Amino acid sequence: MTLKYSRKITNSNMLILRLISKYKYSIDISLLILKKILKNV
Repeated sequence: MTLKYSRKITNSNMLILRLISKYKYSIDISLLILKKILKNV
């Protein structure tokens, strides 16, 4: 019982970590684009 539960928790943690990394990546890209736009102005 507890083993199954802990496995579920780790799976959700991995998903959350993946989502966070994707989010951070997209934020970095948007920041880069913003900087380029600001340089051009």
